[in-house]
Amino acid sequence: MRFHQFISSLLKIGAIGFGGGNALVPIFENELVMRRKALKPDELAKHSVVANITPGALPVKLAATCGFHLAGSATSVFGAYSVALPGTLFTVLIIALFSTLGQPAVDAISYAGVGITVYIVHILIKYIVKTVRDGSLKINLLICSLTVFITFGKEVREIIEYAAHLPAGTIGTPVFDISTLDLMFLSFYLIAITVSAKRLGHIIAAFILSGLYAFFCGKLASAWIMTGTARFVLISSIVISALIALIWSAKPRLVMKRHICFKRPAILICIACFIGIPLLSAAVFTALGLLTGGFDFLGSAALSSVTSFGGGEAYVAIAEAAFVQHEYVTSEVFFGRIVPVANALPGPILIKIAAAVGFIYGHDTSGSMAVGFIFSALTVLVCVGACSVIAIIVHNYYYAMENSAFIQSLKTFILPVICGSLISVMLTMLYQAMKVSAESGISPSLILTALPLCVAFVHLLHHRLKLRDSILLLGLTGVSLGVFYVTKWL
Repeated sequence: MRFHQFISSLLKIGAIGFGGGNALVPIFENELVMRRKALKPDELAKHSVVANITPGALPVKLAATCGFHLAGSATSVFGAYSVALPGTLFTVLIIALFSTLGQPAVDAISYAGVGITVYIVHILIKYIVKTVRDGSLKINLLICSLTVFITFGKEVREIIEYAAHLPAGTIGTPVFDISTLDLMFLSFYLIAITVSAKRLGHIIAAFILSGLYAFFCGKLASAWIMTGTARFVLISSIVISALIALIWSAKPRLVMKRHICFKRPAILICIACFIGIPLLSAAVFTALGLLTGGFDFLGSAALSSVTSFGGGEAYVAIAEAAFVQHEYVTSEVFFGRIVPVANALPGPILIKIAAAVGFIYGHDTSGSMAVGFIFSALTVLVCVGACSVIAIIVHNYYYAMENSAFIQSLKTFILPVICGSLISVMLTMLYQAMKVSAESGISPSLILTALPLCVAFVHLLHHRLKLRDSILLLGLTGVSLGVFYVTKWL
């Protein structure tokens, strides 16, 4: 398959690929297996497995590994960026257009966002139900419940206070309510310990250590003087114990017998390009004075990419922790503007959301539209590179790693954790919809009752009439705009 044919196929997939994640696998199959005859079905299946067991945007990882398989490093790099380009470009241009048009455009997307919220919640509930039902239902429900327990609190309090017209903070401070990034850190640690520990006491000790870490990362302990020291000690203990457990269980002699290595220089060139292009670009813009203070943001973007499992729906929770909780963008803008636009357009949701946040952060910190576009472009380079590097490495190690206990456990247990965190995301979206409604003269209590009913009605339409997602999305957007504008005129 020629280079330009592969790139044109990836641009096409990026332009028509609604749904994100595994929803794009059939499109890859139709384009690369059925139409182009470039891959065999079992080859695409292998790439799909690698994409599913690694973090980041699944279409980007598929494009990177398929491109490398077909023609080497250059095709891998350009393919990964090509599949993300169409949807990301449209997303950033729409966000930029709203920034230019001012408050009327912001109001329009906020009103449309309430209808899109119904659609997104419907999609998230389907995702949660499907994930929890796969495998052991009892274990998945337990993991999901534990996740809700240590990430829950703030959203429920905000909804109750807003609906009852109570001052913020009236109900009190939640004990835990840790960030999603802290949650992922603990999840990786507990999975590593569980698969490598030889005694029950080691697992119990790991859970106690994790519970202490969750407490000191929570809202209640945040004002304590000793919190910083306690977190440092706990993080050090967790990292050291995890490394010891993984090294102990890795059986170095067995690994050496498998002769795991980077056999082809093309792999190193590919990895160097995915890492080097963002670094070089950032260095150039820093030298030009256009990236002052931006490396922390780009680091958060990269971290959000490499900790994102479970597809685009799950990334919303990761992105909220990386960007909203670190105050790169407000919760109102994130859930009221960025998430609705990103979900309404094709392409990988992870890249679209990160690029939109990058534009808003660059624009707001500099006051320049050009700097906003530069930040957005750098964010795309960083996120695509971070996703692709891990996928390429795992692709190289695939036959040695596919049966490892850690990888199998990670595939089994990480998705229920993501499902638990998505419950908090849904409640945050409900809270934002209530705020938009209140500003338009609609009672927040009415929205609190109406939105769950709308979600149930959409689920019924989707199940009984088999309506396509694009039709549901357009219908909900139109109804939402109509209701809000009629209410405003009345």
